[in-house]
Amino acid sequence: MAFTHTASLSYIGGAQTIAGGATVVGDSEPSLTISIPDSSTNLELPWSLEIGNGIVGLVMLSDQSITLYTNAPSGGVPDDTIDLIANVPWVWFTGYYDDVPITADILTSLFVTNASGSAATLQIQVLTDVLA
Repeated sequence: MAFTHTASLSYIGGAQTIAGGATVVGDSEPSLTISIPDSSTNLELPWSLEIGNGIVGLVMLSDQSITLYTNAPSGGVPDDTIDLIANVPWVWFTGYYDDVPITADILTSLFVTNASGSAATLQIQVLTDVLA
């Protein structure tokens, strides 16, 4: 079964509007929506993913500013540290930008720190095209 994901963005400034978007197609769409309690430090999330195996789209969004660490908590040696700004989507599509900005081929664990002052809702949506 094919899944299509589209991201669009518009920027309005003065009398000018700039708008565009991108569309990718894949065969699997793993996702996660989870609440992160306030004052969480290195909370391990139930998430794993083979990044190097056909990922074509990735979006993450949190309603609070949080920090994600891949494959190790912040006190260890995480492969990546991703700061999510409250309500600002973090979007990546293959073919439209450089390689996926998660460096590990296999994501075995995801850790999150929330020092925002409120519980956070984290949403992750991935599109893979393993069959291509």
